[in-house]
Amino acid sequence: MSNGSFEDFRDALRAFESGWDRERYEDGIIANWQLDQWAGASVTDIFPQYTSWGDLTDAEWDAMSYRSMNTLGFVGYQFGEALLIDLGYYDDDVYYGNGASRNTWDGTWTGKNGVNSLEEFTTEAAQETAIQEAFGFNLQIIERGLGFGGESLDDYLGTTRTYVQNGVEVTVELTLTGIMAAAHLRGAFGTLALLQGGSVSTDEFGTSILRYIDQFGGYDAPTVDEAIAFYEDRVTGDEGLGTPGGGNTGSGGETGDTGSGTGGGIGDDGNDGANLGRGTADVDATTATVVITWSWGQDAIITGFNPAEDAVFVDWIGATSIEVTETAEGVVFSVPSNNQTTTLAGVTLDDLSEANFTILDASAAQEILSLIGNEAGAEGGTGDAGDTSDPVDTGDAGDIGDTSDPVDTGDTGDTGDAGDTGDIAGGSDGVDTVTIGWNWGGNEVIPNFDPSEDVLDFGHLGAGQLEISEQNGDLVIEVLNNGGNTYTLENVQAEDLSANNLTAAPWSTSLEGAGGVVDQLAELGFNDYLI
Repeated sequence: MSNGSFEDFRDALRAFESGWDRERYEDGIIANWQLDQWAGASVTDIFPQYTSWGDLTDAEWDAMSYRSMNTLGFVGYQFGEALLIDLGYYDDDVYYGNGASRNTWDGTWTGKNGVNSLEEFTTEAAQETAIQEAFGFNLQIIERGLGFGGESLDDYLGTTRTYVQNGVEVTVELTLTGIMAAAHLRGAFGTLALLQGGSVSTDEFGTSILRYIDQFGGYDAPTVDEAIAFYEDRVTGDEGLGTPGGGNTGSGGETGDTGSGTGGGIGDDGNDGANLGRGTADVDATTATVVITWSWGQDAIITGFNPAEDAVFVDWIGATSIEVTETAEGVVFSVPSNNQTTTLAGVTLDDLSEANFTILDASAAQEILSLIGNEAGAEGGTGDAGDTSDPVDTGDAGDIGDTSDPVDTGDTGDTGDAGDTGDIAGGSDGVDTVTIGWNWGGNEVIPNFDPSEDVLDFGHLGAGQLEISEQNGDLVIEVLNNGGNTYTLENVQAEDLSANNLTAAPWSTSLEGAGGVVDQLAELGFNDYLI
């Protein structure tokens, strides 16, 4: 039995991601002050005839969900700059995950689908098209990755699979809308890792990819081919970095750490052919001699590779995931977490140059290109860094996380999932956000938190996952059961804080309720209550 139409699925996902969830609002889980924050104004500022957000009509409520913006600048379905670069709506040299600590939206809009500004994008017409493009974009990457192993999504959809999450078996049914949501949270490659290798990933706040598969699964949907065609039919040539303004359009992918976010494309600089410092081969997965992508358990040995003319395409695999070594057999590219290797037999690192590579992830490019000979193609120079979002679920880019992530809201990156900033990071508007999340055993010291404007973002965390104390004049926030993961705000005490310093994902229980952040801060002298 279906859980609803494809439109119902998108409505449920948008409500969850944006925070504009009327049911949760009416149940008291989401408060007026939170909606004020995501709206960027009070209800009376936008609707003078109303005194509460609950007074809005259903149509007005839905309109606000597309306008919703979190502290990291993710909007609506929790779109970030990186994903819109991939989809061809937007172009920028510095953006969230690539030199900016939040989505600043100070780049160039391409005019795709008549969208020429952020304001024009925060509408139903723009985002309902863009989210379906994003679904097709991710599904295209997933199908391609499965294809390398002789599989397709048809081999998975409709099946029930059991995965191990934190030592506990979790059984889920794999459906297309669940896969779409999972890719929105943890990105296409995070989803591939689950399907091919059983790798259960979470954003930095601990939100599991399995949650999205289960929560958003079972709705009606177009076929995989129809969803991909929706994206492909709307490709304009402005997709990826380096466009508009000349150069090749890149092929996109996601980083898997920022939640719902996907990574940016590659392109050339329009002048000397340098592929943004990520190799000068100018190939993709269909034209390269060797493709290194996520392929669980693969042990490929490539014989006859000719460094004078052959090329390697390295998909969206970050530097922390890929290892490159020279052995007696040849140059070995390993992805240990995916139990896979690719060996260029009889080749040494000195035999290779930038002209042999197109590498999508900027961090992987830096690592690989620092190891090789680099005699050829040196005149190309190094361009700007590519997209490493993550979102967030950046991640869940993201998304987001969807971060992959943010956060994944990104992954989403999205409201909670895409908040992959880690330590305190300066935003262009002077407001700094400290993301309180999962960082096993990490001890972050925040020396310059300003209670007059800075924000503590508790993302997806629950009330029982935090312990707050004052130690030696500092405020210490511990994420429990995470190896002593702490955040220390130097020279800050609970009484210095106000409600304006606190935010969380809409579905988080961390702020309010018994044992939540407000309760614990109140015991330490905080008196600016949220409810």
